[in-house]
Amino acid sequence: MQIKYKKSGSFEYLYPKTLSENVEMNSGKSVEDWKKSLDEDLANMEEKIEDSSKLINRRTTPLWKGEDVAGDSFSIKPDKKLTECFTGWIFCWQKVGTSQQSQYYHVPKYHLDLITTNGGTKMILSTQGSKDLHKYLYVTNDSIKGHSANSSGDEKDLALVAIYEY
Repeated sequence: MQIKYKKSGSFEYLYPKTLSENVEMNSGKSVEDWKKSLDEDLANMEEKIEDSSKLINRRTTPLWKGEDVAGDSFSIKPDKKLTECFTGWIFCWQKVGTSQQSQYYHVPKYHLDLITTNGGTKMILSTQGSKDLHKYLYVTNDSIKGHSANSSGDEKDLALVAIYEY
């Protein structure tokens, strides 16, 4: 700390040594109290960063893999619950019988906070010629069920091939 004081008509610098407990800040806390609370905050932040890095290191293998148009009889349980994922699930759709035209649809964890009934979710996708396709799924925390509309008309041209953690 530096203080100016007047000596023989001119100001000089004085560098007093003091204990941090004796210096009071505008907030009413001593410098030592402020330092202790800052150390606690930093320790909490380090703990939260460590916890979040575990979440970020998500798995790269699919939580479910197959090929299904997700019709009325479709029912699966991915390897990881929606709430256990970093932000949610990614559904990968492809043209039936090929590995072409991959399309991804994200279902966030917030979906569980918003649903009030059976988890009905409409996914708007497209196919060759830019036709809009609508896939309907019932998405809950630990399961996914299909809908009969997914296996009729143009909707039967796209199959769910994988679900990933996101």
